[in-house]
Amino acid sequence: PTTAATDAAVTEGFDRWILSRLAGTIVRATAAFRNYEYADALDAANQFFWADFCDNYLELIKKRVYNEDGSTSASAQQSAVRTLYYVLDGILKLYAPFTPHVTEELYSHIFADSYATKGSLHAMGQWPKAGDYMHDSAAMAAGNDALALLAFIREVKSKASVSIKFPVSNLILGSTSFASPEGWIADVCAAGNVRHWEFGDDTDVKLADEADAA
Repeated sequence: PTTAATDAAVTEGFDRWILSRLAGTIVRATAAFRNYEYADALDAANQFFWADFCDNYLELIKKRVYNEDGSTSASAQQSAVRTLYYVLDGILKLYAPFTPHVTEELYSHIFADSYATKGSLHAMGQWPKAGDYMHDSAAMAAGNDALALLAFIREVKSKASVSIKFPVSNLILGSTSFASPEGWIADVCAAGNVRHWEFGDDTDVKLADEADAA
């Protein structure tokens, strides 16, 4: 794929967060392999795939990718689609030394054009390079804020013994804690089923009434 480091189409904060996390994972896995620490390389891949990608990123961008209600701009949707493409490419390459047959089969189908020109996933030069993926420090900090806020919303719902999909009628962001949420708040609201958000003195979550939640 086109290098994500220079792709201006990746515009959304949480997309830039996951690509930055991928770059850091590649650095860690590469260093582990060079030191013959294969278990550490696998641990780096597992942490990125299960925690960053599955538990967090996919949950936050599902609505933006499918855009079933048409509320997402075309550029924001394409940012997520492009990011998924880049990240899946990186994930398959990280796992290639550990699950060679499965990753080769998936790569040959998902990235058929690259497979036709570059050949096997295991060919020389196919190991991912951290420099091919952006490392955006601001997006990293913003993404961590987004995850902290989503965890807070989920905690409130858990304490109230309601479903994770239960609607939030109003989300108040403490202005000193979340100064610039514009790049990621839409994803958090989609994942947390938040109907409205605004700035306030302290971060707070107001769940919808039972009648309104129906």
